[in-house]
Amino acid sequence: STFSLSTIINGIAAIIAGILAQLAADSLGNIGPFQIAILLTLMALVLLFFWGENYGSDLNDERTNTKVQKGGSVDDGVNSSIYRSFKDAWLCIKSDKAILILGLVQSFFEGAMYTFVFVWVPTLQSLSPHHKLPTGIVFSSFMVCITIGGAFSSFLFRRISTEAAGTIVAITASISMGLAASIHNFEIVLVSFFVLEGCVGAFYSCAGLLRSYHLPEAHQGAIMNVFRLPLNVLVVIGTKLTEVVPSQEVVFAVITLWFGIAG
Repeated sequence: STFSLSTIINGIAAIIAGILAQLAADSLGNIGPFQIAILLTLMALVLLFFWGENYGSDLNDERTNTKVQKGGSVDDGVNSSIYRSFKDAWLCIKSDKAILILGLVQSFFEGAMYTFVFVWVPTLQSLSPHHKLPTGIVFSSFMVCITIGGAFSSFLFRRISTEAAGTIVAITASISMGLAASIHNFEIVLVSFFVLEGCVGAFYSCAGLLRSYHLPEAHQGAIMNVFRLPLNVLVVIGTKLTEVVPSQEVVFAVITLWFGIAG
């Protein structure tokens, strides 16, 4: 329920942001959303001054002080700590097949999701009857779907296993992108995008819960950093496809494949 609630709250914040961006664009032009973003960034900066920092345990401080007293530097201790964390993360991945599968599933799902971010605007604009699109409103609608997906995931968890729920979500996302690749109708493609965003909201809850099951808490951050390498490779491939491939159907076919692999 915690992961579902987190997805819902993030979705509500994104809905409000999308509506504000659309209002700003209508009133101030294309530069409006960026001006609003500056204001929100300043508000976040103010909040940071009241945010208590987590400096870690006293044990880490003692190790650092000991390292300095023996003639080493703090940087040496930090570098050693980074190396050790990634080494431990790699050993965890090698020793547990479930961690490897979970990491690759998340990489393929998010790689497909980030590639979709680059193509949804030009796709809807090309299919729109007047080639005009209220992107802020559409974005807010996407966030509504993510919120619904996060809430729906808690319903799934009460009836099937988290692994089964994740598989259903990824396959559903793959099918929705398959529709976008094969059908050139604005309403159908828009609905398929809504379905995908609902799957994204549900997947965030599934992935968070699975990470809590399978990843050791002490190494969770380092393990996920390891899998950011294949994720970034997929994102680079996906974004490059949007530039070199003239047909968006091909890009959606690749997205469909990656969601299918995640399932």
